[in-house]
Amino acid sequence: SESGMALKYAGNSLQSDYDVVIAAGRQDNDAFKYAKDKLKKDRQVERHRWMGKLEQASDVVSLVQQAPEHLKADRHFMAAAARMDAGVIELADEGMAGDSELQAMRWIEKLSKLDRPDSVASLVHQAPRQLRENPDFMLIAVRKDGRLFKYAGGSIRSDRGLLLEAIKRIGFTSISQIGLNGNESYREIMMKVVLTNGILLELGDEATRSDYEVVSRAIRSNPEALQFAAPAIRLDREAVSTAIRMNGLVLRFAHEKLKHDSEVVFQAVKQDADALEFASDTFKRDKDFVIFAVRHKPGVLKYALGCARDKDVQKAAGIRVEVENDLFMVPKTYISAILSLARTRLGDEFQVAFKKHWFLSETYKTDVPNTDNFCERVECIGTKGTCRDHERVLGKNSKDRCWRYELLDRMTDTVQEGGAMFLVEESGYLTPDQQHQVEMARHVQLKVFRLRARQGQRCTDDSLFRLGCAVREWHKAPAGKSTRTEIVEMD
Repeated sequence: SESGMALKYAGNSLQSDYDVVIAAGRQDNDAFKYAKDKLKKDRQVERHRWMGKLEQASDVVSLVQQAPEHLKADRHFMAAAARMDAGVIELADEGMAGDSELQAMRWIEKLSKLDRPDSVASLVHQAPRQLRENPDFMLIAVRKDGRLFKYAGGSIRSDRGLLLEAIKRIGFTSISQIGLNGNESYREIMMKVVLTNGILLELGDEATRSDYEVVSRAIRSNPEALQFAAPAIRLDREAVSTAIRMNGLVLRFAHEKLKHDSEVVFQAVKQDADALEFASDTFKRDKDFVIFAVRHKPGVLKYALGCARDKDVQKAAGIRVEVENDLFMVPKTYISAILSLARTRLGDEFQVAFKKHWFLSETYKTDVPNTDNFCERVECIGTKGTCRDHERVLGKNSKDRCWRYELLDRMTDTVQEGGAMFLVEESGYLTPDQQHQVEMARHVQLKVFRLRARQGQRCTDDSLFRLGCAVREWHKAPAGKSTRTEIVEMD
């Protein structure tokens, strides 16, 4: 400071020298008063002098009020003052209203004064994009409410330090509470965070939301995390299926293409009938889907399109349907159907479910072959060419007749009526009798629907949804429809 004040004793040439005066002023701000008048009026010298005063000021606002007007329009001076006391922002010249640095300070000042979480969230939500990319602004925000980290933009969204700060403020007493020691990478942090609550996937950056492993963990923790996954994962059938098996209503967050996927929509509606609301209009018009949904929850009938007044739909929803009493009404005709079942609980349950299904029960009269009259000739399929006991071929409907001959006749009649055989496969295999019946059906070109059940699976009213859909599609097919065996999974 003593060397700066030496300007007082310097000659005129030094007191008029810009560099000398600036150097002296930096040593001691009071030295500026010994500069020649011409330099005192120089705006650069004046700015240096007031910057020196600013560094020593105890009341920054009062100092800025006293400063020349041109300094209130000086970005460098006002920014320095605002960093010391944001209150001076209001004193800035109108021409600086669009200055990004001062704008940021103005928003930071507003944010600092707020305490109520809803007010803080509202301000951050309203903040310009560049403010949400400002680390100072977002640090204040997440310290007030860690969940506001989701608004962070740009590179700071991937800032692990800011992420950790946010985590500390989301109801955790410490980061160690969720198994963090503070040394993990950003991805490692998110892997552990989403296990506590999958919904915290919302905090992740774009790379995290596109990370299949992280998103899968989040979904298993909370299926609603699907809404924060990247579009590619919301289009992933496996990821979406995992979520909807836990909560059918998250179908709303699935990619639009999957809302047209029959298997995905079925699983969602099966888990929660209200998921029908988020299915594509195709399924809201599909009688099978609507009946399936209203049987679980009649109230979802409001989502149906074009079939809400259908008598089968209304019946499934528990709405009483008036039946016309017409003496001249033509009696309903049924198509023959052969049921090939093992003598098990599942076989019995299937027969009951078949008779309750709205379409199957209204379409078919069923016949379950009696296989008590056993034939020892393994290769016999009920034809003269495969059976040696030709006497048992004759006498149709005779109780002594071989069941294979009797069944082959029934199969032939069923083919002529346009019917089919329904076979239930239990635990991954067919009984010997069922294997013979499949061969016989193939011989007469009888359509076979092979319903595959998992080990220990029970058959309820809802278990035949896929089967019903498959049979209806088969009946809609034009003449000459396929007679190939069609495998359908039991629901």
